[in-house]
Amino acid sequence: MLMFKNVTGCSVIIAAMLFAMACSTSIKTGPLSRITITPEKGRVYVGQSINLAARGYDDKGNMIKVSPNWRIINSKTGVLNKSDGDNVSFTGKFYGVNRIVAEYKGVKGNAVVEVVKSNTSWGK
Repeated sequence: MLMFKNVTGCSVIIAAMLFAMACSTSIKTGPLSRITITPEKGRVYVGQSINLAARGYDDKGNMIKVSPNWRIINSKTGVLNKSDGDNVSFTGKFYGVNRIVAEYKGVKGNAVVEVVKSNTSWGK
């Protein structure tokens, strides 16, 4: 352990800093237990798009990198710009409610996107 006094007279311990720098900051994650999609609920007008992001987590809440396959349950009302990767964009084509699913290694996350004809309140 090295100690010295800086110009203000305070003692500084170098060993603690060296130890902290030598320690690994990576966290060992458990198996994937859930996927969340952000936003969980969204609304777009016909012709507009919304970006969706999938994030995976283990049972302790540690984030796990995922590259899920995406699909739309009611595909008549919109399209996804791609069907895999952690970020996609949904474009509304016809009004209606869509459930969008991101699945990776058997674990699924869900989001709901409503496509509306005009400026209306959510759920009306």
